Amino acid sequence: PAPRRNGVKVTSGHFQPALDGPITAFAFDFDSTSLVTLDAADPATIQPLANLGDLTPTAGAFVDEDFSKLYAIDFRRFHLLTIDTTTGASTVIGTADSPGLGWTGLSCYASTTTLYVVTYSRSRGGFTSNLYTVDPVTAATSRIGPITGIGDPDSGTLVGALAVDSSGLMYGIDLVADDFVAIDKTTGAAQVIGSLGFDANYAQAMAFDDYTGPLDYAAFNNSVGEAEIYTIDPASSALNLLSPIGADPFNPQIDAF
Repeated sequence: PAPRRNGVKVTSGHFQPALDGPITAFAFDFDSTSLVTLDAADPATIQPLANLGDLTPTAGAFVDEDFSKLYAIDFRRFHLLTIDTTTGASTVIGTADSPGLGWTGLSCYASTTTLYVVTYSRSRGGFTSNLYTVDPVTAATSRIGPITGIGDPDSGTLVGALAVDSSGLMYGIDLVADDFVAIDKTTGAAQVIGSLGFDANYAQAMAFDDYTGPLDYAAFNNSVGEAEIYTIDPASSALNLLSPIGADPFNPQIDAF
């Protein structure tokens, strides 16, 4: 998570009005270490549901349209687990082994209920991201390949958010080059769609609403020191700022969104 900014609320300017009707979403709030719910279209108000103790779920997704159970990967233990969205009770499925430093994104392709997950590692050559699938029953992982074709020649690639739409197209956020990218889910080969236009850093997450279509992006905009929710046009990478996340004096940073 991003560091505190000495209690100063930084605003990134005007934002767009909410979409028609609420879009209920769930996430992990780093500030309260809690499972929370919020309206993705108007995220100024966050409702805590349950404290998760020492869990740090930084990648999350729903499977088979069962919104009572959030699948997530705990950043510190590499456990794939489920979190009850009513009580916050967690159940460990198993360890999602990774040769990297940690899992940064999890997304389910609804048509096949396949869980895709991305991990990162760091070396002298910079960051490397790899695409995997993870079995929701056993937590067994299968490596698809490195995410290539994007990033910075000197610093590499760090995909910090992952989302698959209802037709199976996969997208990500590269935190090194600050780009919105398309990823081939069968090989890991990637292509830049467009620049975000700000310094995206720390915890990030994305999710498609398969019913109404928007790609919602829970970002940390390091250029202004603020957590924000955007919608992204997958075709053009155009961003529409909906609102900062949370209310004064701090806006909570969320993940596993």
